[in-house]
Amino acid sequence: MIKRILVPTDDSRVSRQSARAAVELARNQGAFAPFIGLSVTREQPAIATIDTADRRERDLIFIGSHNRTGLGCYSPGRATTRVLALTRLPVFGTH
Repeated sequence: MIKRILVPTDDSRVSRQSARAAVELARNQGAFAPFIGLSVTREQPAIATIDTADRRERDLIFIGSHNRTGLGCYSPGRATTRVLALTRLPVFGTH
């Protein structure tokens, strides 16, 4: 059961849309979903996301993806792809 959701944000439109969707999921699941600003770690956003989720003992990472041009709109962006590859947690991605 999902109780603690990590919602990494970077103040982009995609991130804000993802955050709204995460709040809705949290409400439906009775979960806790604080927003974690990761804009100061632009060099390694995937690693910062995973480390934060582990430190804060989250059950799910809810992340927005910026990759939305051409055929790329059907695949996650670079940071989301790295999170998917490196984390042990389930990841819910939006774009």
